[in-house]
This record gives sequence, C-alpha cells and structure tokens, in this order.
Amino acid sequence: HPPLIGDDDRVRLIRRTIDRWSGSAAGRGGLRAVDLGCLEGGLSLEMARCGMEVLGVEGREENFRRCQLVEEYFGLPKLSFLQLDVRQLTPSEHGTFDVILCCGLLYHLDDPFSFLDRMAALCRPGGLLFLDTHIAPPDERSLDDGRFADKLSPLESYCTDRGTFEGRWFEEFTGPKGEAEPWAAVGNPRSFWPTEDALLRALGASGFRDIFKVFGVVDIDRELALRREFSRGYFVAIGGGSG
Repeated sequence: HPPLIGDDDRVRLIRRTIDRWSGSAAGRGGLRAVDLGCLEGGLSLEMARCGMEVLGVEGREENFRRCQLVEEYFGLPKLSFLQLDVRQLTPSEHGTFDVILCCGLLYHLDDPFSFLDRMAALCRPGGLLFLDTHIAPPDERSLDDGRFADKLSPLESYCTDRGTFEGRWFEEFTGPKGEAEPWAAVGNPRSFWPTEDALLRALGASGFRDIFKVFGVVDIDRELALRREFSRGYFVAIGGGSG
C-alpha cells in the first residue's frame, strides 16, 4: 500500500527520534504507542507501519469515522482507534504507553497543565513523549512578529497546584457553531498557550525528565524563521514514573 503521510518531514523526524531513543529501527517492534487527537489517523497509520502497536484516539465523530476507514482498508493488526475525549484517557482503563504522540493538540486545551499530568501518568517509566505544539510569544515584540497577534491575549499567569505558569489565552471559536470548525477545540471556546519557559517547567513538574527541544525538520534557518512566525516548537521528554 502507498503511504499516506510517510514522506512528511515531521513523520520522518518522529521516526528518527524514536529510533535513537529505542536504539534502532528494529527496536520499534514491541513498543506500544498512543496518538492523541489523531484526526484522520494518518500519523497513527505510519507508526503502525513501523511495527509499533498503536492506539489512535480522536474525539470528533466525523474524524473517527475516517479513522475507521483507514483501519479497515489497511488491516494492520497492531493499529486500532478509539473515539474518546483525550482528557478521559486513564492508565487503569487504557493502559500505559512506551511512546506518546501529542501533535497539534496541547494548544487546543484550556488546561494544558493537567493534561501534561495525564500524559505523564500514561507514559511508562523511561517512555518517550513527542510534543508538537504552539507556544505563547514571551513578549510583545515576539507577539507582533507572529501570525496570532490578533487572537492571543496579553501575558497572564495560570495558577495550578504545581505552580504558576505564564502564557496567553487563544480564542478558539465564538458562537454556537464555532466548535464545529474542524481545527477548533472540542468543548472549550478558548485555550491556554504557555510560554516555552512555562512549558518546560510544567513538563518537569508533571514528572517528565531529560527534556529536549528538537530541530531538524527542514533547513535550520528556515525552521527558525517558521518557528518564530508560527510560535511553534517540537519537544521530546522522557517519562519519569518510578524509574
């Protein structure tokens, strides 16, 4: 079967990251992965094609139906999908994972910090989190240089039982029909984007360790420019657990 997104730069980066963490491409076999907010299942499929057991989790019914089509068409025994709000995943009901893929999801949540705690609980000791997310510009100059100045609030503090974290609120949608937009959040009209410093602190507070910022998707100069423009970054963190 031809790949759906197998040649995508981000997918290749994720594969390389997993291979370095596991020791080799052969090390992918036996790994259990979860793809959070998997949309139509393309990334889940590519990870299953690498030999991993993959659970794709998607909250929107329309997207989930497309995931089912992917599952039925390709018939990979290690690929399955679940329709569920990712905030309802629990280790007791759904198990734990060697690899957690959180790509394009965290910035849609109004409480990203409790979700980091949830991912830490789902991650096996020594497991790998690959996080692709927007982050809040740390100052007004950075805000003005980016694409989201008109949708992001001034810097605010978000207080949790693990600490106080700086960031900006992002307007997801307005009006009763806004939630139906395919790229909008599910259930919350605004989301909170932590700054990069706040995100790193929150990852550590949730129990992740050995936290890295990852580059290498495209030419480094272009990548730096794109990250400034879109206020986005790739991060890898290792699960602490009891290990």
